[in-house]
Amino acid sequence: KKYSGFLASETVIKQIPRLLGPGLNKAGKFPALVSHNESLEAK
Repeated sequence: KKYSGFLASETVIKQIPRLLGPGLNKAGKFPALVSHNESLEAK
């Protein structure tokens, strides 16, 4: 499947570059930050 975007919590988004490396930035697919009070449907 292809996805148009990725969502991640603040805790997880800090770990993504360390885990996945620069590949996401090169692909232009870095996750968007979602806070606890935001609706996932709105994102």
